[in-house]
Amino acid sequence: MLMENVRYSRALEITSSYIKYAVGYVSNNVPHLLFYKKKPIHGIVSFGKIVQREKLVEALSEFHNISDASLDFKVEPNAVSLVLPSLGFKVFQCDKASSVVASDDTIAPVDVENVMALIYKQNVEQGNTIVDVVPDYYVANRQAYKEPPLGVKGESLTVRAKVYTLPQDLLADFSQVVQDAGFRVLRSGVASYCASQLIKLTPGYPESYVLFDMGSDLTTVSFVGDGEPYSSRFIKTGGAFLSEKISKELGIPLEEANSIKERFGYDLATHQFETPLYMGTNENGIKIKIYQKDVNRVIEGYFNEFHNYLDVALKQLNASNGQDYGAYPILLTGGGSRLKGIGNLLAPSFGNRKMFAYLPNVVGGRDASMTNVLGMIVAEGKNRKSNLIENCRGVSSLRRE
Repeated sequence: MLMENVRYSRALEITSSYIKYAVGYVSNNVPHLLFYKKKPIHGIVSFGKIVQREKLVEALSEFHNISDASLDFKVEPNAVSLVLPSLGFKVFQCDKASSVVASDDTIAPVDVENVMALIYKQNVEQGNTIVDVVPDYYVANRQAYKEPPLGVKGESLTVRAKVYTLPQDLLADFSQVVQDAGFRVLRSGVASYCASQLIKLTPGYPESYVLFDMGSDLTTVSFVGDGEPYSSRFIKTGGAFLSEKISKELGIPLEEANSIKERFGYDLATHQFETPLYMGTNENGIKIKIYQKDVNRVIEGYFNEFHNYLDVALKQLNASNGQDYGAYPILLTGGGSRLKGIGNLLAPSFGNRKMFAYLPNVVGGRDASMTNVLGMIVAEGKNRKSNLIENCRGVSSLRRE
């Protein structure tokens, strides 16, 4: 049963391989998942860009009437919070101040709104647009506050915030296609920010790390410091390319290659008597048998090439803020992180740094590929009080120039 006085969030993410939709809420800093559905959309989104708009609109229409008898609830989601890919994601720090409106100098929601409006008017790099504004703290009467200091007296209010930006075309394309499908985009959030908010609530993980998110055709590396993302870089390859390589080099159907990758992965364990992972006929009509050592060889070849791209991305990540992130641990997430043996495969690029395969600690959501939509639920669950204050806690309303 749905509970009263609980903020329920409807999170939507569109990736190269799936539409992901989740309904949930946060209570006492614990995320709860009520419903999750995903739909394959292969070939509709490529490298973070929508290439078949009409098909995507049609696929999204299936998410209008969601019901689940076991949970005894029905959702008709005409309003969603949209998770956006971290492509071209940039962050900068901003300080803005505004005089308090009330004659008695009591800080009210309108004062927070005025400062936030100034931040949203901040000039950003040409071609980019502001997506999220995440306040670090508020200042009134030389006193810093983590939350908006409503009711506190002061002549002015200052906000120091991180401003998250994405390419304007990316934001416009994804938000417009969702609207064309009949949804209203309440809020939008960058994927790496959403992931960091979920990880922050999961015990046992570091606060500062490099987030490695391997998807279907894109891999993103982001630096997260004290639980907040600072910069991201991406590589145009992912798990789908590995499946294609296994299929092509071993002469087996793509579906079989993907299944073998997911079930067996990269396994260096030696056995005296090996059984074949696959027996069949190749495209030339020749009977073949595929063993683990064959799969290992192809996976090693893929990652030997992958390291060249990853090393460049890591150098660019360091250069983006003039810092060296080489000592920070690695958190692996995304569908690709489930590949067996991925720690050994990534070791040449990450060296002796600690690696954690992140798994959401959410009932019904213990799947790394669900990290971003669950993170959006967490980001919204942090928000309280009025809609204004909610928009000042890390997930912004969608804005258009």
